[in-house]
Amino acid sequence: MAIIILSDVAFTFSIIFSCQPVEAKYTNWDLEHPGKCIKNKPHFIAMGVVNIILDLAVFFLPIPKLLQTQLPTRKKIGISTTFLVGLLVTIFSIVRLAMAVPALSTDNPSYDLVQVVAWSQFEFNFAIICACMPNYAGPIQRAWKWFRGLEPSKSWSASDGDGSGQHGRLPFEQFELKDKEARSKNHVEPVLREL
Repeated sequence: MAIIILSDVAFTFSIIFSCQPVEAKYTNWDLEHPGKCIKNKPHFIAMGVVNIILDLAVFFLPIPKLLQTQLPTRKKIGISTTFLVGLLVTIFSIVRLAMAVPALSTDNPSYDLVQVVAWSQFEFNFAIICACMPNYAGPIQRAWKWFRGLEPSKSWSASDGDGSGQHGRLPFEQFELKDKEARSKNHVEPVLREL
């Protein structure tokens, strides 16, 4: 974690101070203001490669320990899913870097950098999802138990309604909860019985 923080801080400062004077980063575009800047292309390639290496390290380092843990298989699958989403973030980062290399030396950056920005958005959004995944476990388990607790309560005879004599299931069936505790807490069942 410290290596990631240090590399991010170093790259942030290298971007801030990439021009001398610093304001040349924003005023040098018209070639009327004096200033000297480092080349962006090698700098961004180095940043991208270091980030990809660190992402892969974060993915692969805990895998042996995860396999050795005495956790139930379900929890191991949940943790592995989080790591797989993290690997997807790394794949987005690789694609973004591959698209950024030619786009950094373009004559039309407003057009050529659109795909780079799109892949950056995928990367950032999936990184946020990955960071939040441990918090999803509780709500997903409760929803899963709730859905598993519902079952169709009865079949109906169409002869009761339209006289055709065919048997089937109502399109919007009544549901019963399997356990009494969930039944007492649930307000859906009485409403469905009234239908």
